[in-house]
Amino acid sequence: MEDIKDEIVKAKPGWMEGLIKKPDEKHKKNQIKTWGLLTLVCFVIPPVATQVGYINWIFAGTQIMNRGADDADRFEGMEMGKNKSYGKSMLLAISIWLAAKIVFGFFASFFPSLVTSNMGPVIETSLINLCLGTATCYLSTYKA
Repeated sequence: MEDIKDEIVKAKPGWMEGLIKKPDEKHKKNQIKTWGLLTLVCFVIPPVATQVGYINWIFAGTQIMNRGADDADRFEGMEMGKNKSYGKSMLLAISIWLAAKIVFGFFASFFPSLVTSNMGPVIETSLINLCLGTATCYLSTYKA
């Protein structure tokens, strides 16, 4: 039985190694503030929700990429060292964003008022922000 468990652990793809990290309290509170504020803006100014819903994956990808980086190492621009994985973090963020959009479409098929309501985009963006916020709490592509 132990051999099977070892084989399962070894079968994990190499790109997933070190991807999931438990957040500390400071990081968790920072993510709650960031995504909560982004969601609050959508509730206060509903027409902005659609635009926020299209660009929030970029924020998530950047936060996933920079999690664990030193303050001096956060803003390297395109001269990223081997410690950061821009492509992997953006691919993760866009995948989570797309999955959340599909889940919302599934819910909207059962509740058509979500699509016809003026608050539909706000609810959709809130659901996406919840998924992306949870991902940014636990995912990190930065290799220290």
